[in-house]
Amino acid sequence: MSEINALAFVKMFLHLAKYPELAVNGVLLSTRTESTNEEVDSSSYLHFVDCIPLFHGVLSLSPMLEIALSQIDAYCSTRNLTIAGYYHANEHYSDTNPNFTALRIMEKIKENNPNAVLFMIDNSLVDLSENDRFYNVFTLVDKTSKNVNDS
Repeated sequence: MSEINALAFVKMFLHLAKYPELAVNGVLLSTRTESTNEEVDSSSYLHFVDCIPLFHGVLSLSPMLEIALSQIDAYCSTRNLTIAGYYHANEHYSDTNPNFTALRIMEKIKENNPNAVLFMIDNSLVDLSENDRFYNVFTLVDKTSKNVNDS
């Protein structure tokens, strides 16, 4: 299974907590390994070490997203990191499935890292006193999402 360190976990949670009434998204960074560019069982080796929050509210702003991903990629190249995950929280409390925007952004991320995974925020799990995670992990297979937690 993929592993997420405390820094990435807390930054993702705080972004969600700061804007509970809005859709939010961001990327998760992993240490670059030799198998990063090869398609393997992604959940067996990904170790997320940082999180970069992107947007809240309107998430499908293409020019801003392209520039943000380009800047993050430049940042990653200087620190031996790679964009290996994307997190997305829908605006509606009960909506926990990836929407069109989340799937399109994941497609773009998977072009550079075929092992990237999607963290869909499940608002019903946000009460951390009862759970140790507030997301479900998905992988993208043939442009459709597959819940890794179900396997």
